[in-house]
Amino acid sequence: MRLVYVNYRPNPGVFKKIQGQASAALRLQLPVDIIVLSDDISGEYENLKIFPLHLPKNYLKYKWAVNFSRYKYISNCLDLSRYDRIILRYVGAEDFSWRFFMKKFGNKTISEHHTQRYAELKVLEKGALNFFRAFYEKKNAPRFISRTIGIIGVTEELREYYCSLSSSEKPSITIPNGIDVDRFPLTGFKPFSGRELNLIFVASTFYPWHGLSRILSGLAGYEGGVKVELYLAGKVIAPGEKDMIKRLSYKKNVKIHVLGEIFGNDIDQYFSKSHLALSSLALFRNRMREACVLKTREYVARGIPFIYAYDDPDLTGKEQFALKLENRDRPVEMESLIHFARKVSKERELSRLMRDFAGRNLSWKHKIKGMYDFAVNS
Repeated sequence: MRLVYVNYRPNPGVFKKIQGQASAALRLQLPVDIIVLSDDISGEYENLKIFPLHLPKNYLKYKWAVNFSRYKYISNCLDLSRYDRIILRYVGAEDFSWRFFMKKFGNKTISEHHTQRYAELKVLEKGALNFFRAFYEKKNAPRFISRTIGIIGVTEELREYYCSLSSSEKPSITIPNGIDVDRFPLTGFKPFSGRELNLIFVASTFYPWHGLSRILSGLAGYEGGVKVELYLAGKVIAPGEKDMIKRLSYKKNVKIHVLGEIFGNDIDQYFSKSHLALSSLALFRNRMREACVLKTREYVARGIPFIYAYDDPDLTGKEQFALKLENRDRPVEMESLIHFARKVSKERELSRLMRDFAGRNLSWKHKIKGMYDFAVNS
């Protein structure tokens, strides 16, 4: 049976995930083609095929293409008739070309879901375009899902949600995200001295569900004696968060560094001098309580303790290397982070324990095989 896994225009963080999946599939000798369609990623990668997307240069035509013609581009760029099963990372049903795609390939397409798309669109941006995107996603998602032959959710919550949209029962499975542990160095973390707390928060782009506003609000209300430095490795785009960062620049006990998108050795140095890392803190904005966030898995592999605020299928919530907060809209209390930093700094072997945990529980080798078996048997 010939199997293909298709990913359309992944961001840098998701692309690293796909690289890990491709590497694990190669080591396991799984007969699956892993494909990325992109207009900004090129080069040769291990067991990973990159297909260029030639999108229109005209602004209006470009916006139409990336918002309403995604399935058309997928169909035109790839010869999917060669495959018996297609695993498609879900790109939404607000796209006007989905009907043609599903009429042609629905009888062998398995849809993979990483978020609740409609809720995400509702909070992602404002304006007429987003109103239509959200409207058509809500209208068409049940029709799209009903035409698939199977559903993969990265959490049980997502699996149940998308199964509920289908007009009939169909095979489904929960397969959480993993990580290629060897692709990340064991950067560890800096022991907390009690005088200065360094935090690192990683995102390609900071969207509302990342919860940057919760940290910024916590810093705004913090009047303690420990100086807090926050490294933001990603683009800050929300006007409200930009304004908060500007206002916080006047506080003597707070310093924020907006680093933009950085990778490799450039970001490794910031991990090495940070005491704690921050993962997603506001999934309630997507109407979600469960997730398997990629940055969380990167933090575990790197060996840096972290803060998160959601239910993770690979974590119990009681791990000594993580502080789980409530998934609700309230400022993060800096004193709780300071207390946690003191606690984990006493554990000399914590980074190595985290690395071992990642290898045992989060490796793609334990997850990609399950995805392949499900697709073959669906």
